[in-house]
Amino acid sequence: MRYLITGSAGFIGSHLAKRLLCDGHSVHGVDGLKNLKRTRHTALTQIAAFTATETMLENAGQLTDCVASAKADIVIHLAAQAVRCADFAESASRRQDIATSRDTVLPAFPP
Repeated sequence: MRYLITGSAGFIGSHLAKRLLCDGHSVHGVDGLKNLKRTRHTALTQIAAFTATETMLENAGQLTDCVASAKADIVIHLAAQAVRCADFAESASRRQDIATSRDTVLPAFPP
């Protein structure tokens, strides 16, 4: 199977990608690679069946191109901005970021 994972450099996404790769699947990871996550992606790129696109979900054009070229059988959307609970409760812009990510990701995948 071919998988596309958004948030593939995050804690959950990178571990899921590694497991799928170990099980013989191919994985295309999509991540903005902020902070220390680049190390996780670098480790995954050592596995031949892993490919990656570095982009933010807000970049609808690049995301749509990525989805088309990955030809994934299954999509797992794990991308999110990591925030502390207190920050999230106080920040309308954080909630808007999540809504924007959802509204950008879903249309990129044909029915």
